[in-house]
Amino acid sequence: MRSERDAEDVEKAKAKYTTEEYQALFSYKKKGKMHIMIKPQDIARRHRLHNKELVYWDEEESEEE
Repeated sequence: MRSERDAEDVEKAKAKYTTEEYQALFSYKKKGKMHIMIKPQDIARRHRLHNKELVYWDEEESEEE
């Protein structure tokens, strides 16, 4: 169920944003270098967070970190 929802939200994110917007929103900094997210669950979570559409497992994961 989670992976299906994540896959749907990744597709929504790809359709919603231009390439530049997508790269800016779905990137992170590691050791001073910018990297584009590749894990579907990370992209989906960031998309839901940005659109205030969090699901219960997003909140569970943030408590574990």
